[in-house]
Amino acid sequence: FWLKGDAWLARSIGALFGMSYKQDDVDVPVSVFLELFLTRKEKDVFSTWNEQERDLSISGFIIGPITNWIAKFVPKSVAPNVLTIAGVLAIMQAWWFCEEYSDDHPRIVAAASVLSIIVFWVLGRVDGKHARRIMNDTPLGELFKYVTDTIGTNFLVVLMCRLLLETEDLDKMWYCVQTMQLVMLLKHWSAFNRHAGMRYLFVGPGELMTIATCLLIVRAVFGIEPFFWWYDFTWGLACSVASERFGLDANSYVGSMNPARAAYLSIFYITIFRIGTSSRRDHSWTRKSLVFILLLRGLSAIMRLDMLIGAKTTQKDVIFDGLFWSMVTSDLIVAKMADRQIHVWVVLMATTVVVPHLQFLILCFVCVYYVAVFGDIMNHLNMPLLQSCKNVYCDGIYDLCHIGHKNLFRHALSYGNRLFVGVIGDEDANNYKRPPIMSAAEREAEVSNCKCVSKVIRNAPCFGLTEEFIRKHQIHVVAFGQEYLDRYPNPDDDPYYKVPRKNGIAIPMPRTQSLSTSDLIRRIQNEDVILEKKSAT
Repeated sequence: FWLKGDAWLARSIGALFGMSYKQDDVDVPVSVFLELFLTRKEKDVFSTWNEQERDLSISGFIIGPITNWIAKFVPKSVAPNVLTIAGVLAIMQAWWFCEEYSDDHPRIVAAASVLSIIVFWVLGRVDGKHARRIMNDTPLGELFKYVTDTIGTNFLVVLMCRLLLETEDLDKMWYCVQTMQLVMLLKHWSAFNRHAGMRYLFVGPGELMTIATCLLIVRAVFGIEPFFWWYDFTWGLACSVASERFGLDANSYVGSMNPARAAYLSIFYITIFRIGTSSRRDHSWTRKSLVFILLLRGLSAIMRLDMLIGAKTTQKDVIFDGLFWSMVTSDLIVAKMADRQIHVWVVLMATTVVVPHLQFLILCFVCVYYVAVFGDIMNHLNMPLLQSCKNVYCDGIYDLCHIGHKNLFRHALSYGNRLFVGVIGDEDANNYKRPPIMSAAEREAEVSNCKCVSKVIRNAPCFGLTEEFIRKHQIHVVAFGQEYLDRYPNPDDDPYYKVPRKNGIAIPMPRTQSLSTSDLIRRIQNEDVILEKKSAT
């Protein structure tokens, strides 16, 4: 739908959902959005991020060909992010199904949960392959995938606690969720520190699912006791000796130690040590901020267990405290991709949710953060989140950019939802026509400020688009002048647009007859009166 009554509201909602607004029956990209967590420079850096994921995991080697085969059957009209969010919704539905019906129908719930976990994992691998197949792999898609993974992990861990450990203890669930969130934070901290993509050496996301499945089988055959052997000879032994030696109460923090809390403390100390001992000076603020947030979250856990008698863990605490860590990890991912530090607002948010049971405040923080970040990025890139991008490309010199050029941009954009404009450099422009009046930098700046243009490609090729160029910039449609079609009816004879025409992605654009750059220059040359300034301004 289009909101025509209020232009500001239309643009804001359009930015939120990746839409445009109507102006003279043409889709015009939104250009207004409140910048809360990213500056314009940081968004420009984000738009150029290329996530090089290094997956050397065993499951990636074995299951990779299968997911490649599945990706071929996904329609091109389906956006990759739709597959991503479908996997998260599957795991959330399994969590809700388990909460509501696990007592009455345990076998049905177990079967449905296993199926949902498989769907979550398969779709999480197929989405990236589908994105590359339809040339829709973008920084926004990579960020969305990582964010949904961190959010979906909360529900997956709770589900595994019920199926694998058969526990209803909310304290143990809370520790398990926090432990997995710390593992993900540590993994993304490593990528942030290297300013590179994720690395999966032998153990990747697929291995986690495989291990979980194997543990379910072991649980069914041998029971739950083998899972706690490591605890009996480590934390369990140490706490038992300490309780006997110092006469600690059985309900004290040490005396009531359990495997879930022991796993959390182990990962908690490792995370603080790994992050706190980093020697990168350019990451000093992020390092100190993450250590500070870790200490605050640890203090919150101690307050709920030992200091506040009535502050018992609830199901909302398990989920929402996990979501808060998802937000922190998400900002670390954004910081890596935008080449900035973790945002100060995230640190301030952490200082306000130390007291337990502030679920509503956490929900507000999480919602504001994700809406602001994704809305701002979608607005800046003019990129929809839940529909496929169709990138239209046109090129030219665009000297003295005028209404004829802008009409071309508007017409070309009607064949897709993003417009890439290639601006030919000075050297090629001099060899193609007369030397342009404006320099390449001036022409690029002028074109980039046209509201229909999503991205300017500098120093675009003048004498022939190549297959490599089309793939590199993910171009789906090439808009070219009708005069080239008239001059070269046979695509093989076209020295400029041979490749896109033979590939069937070239669409001719009618030339604007009312005005051209040559007309403007001719008017100036034929002016009889010397124009002089009549005032200082």
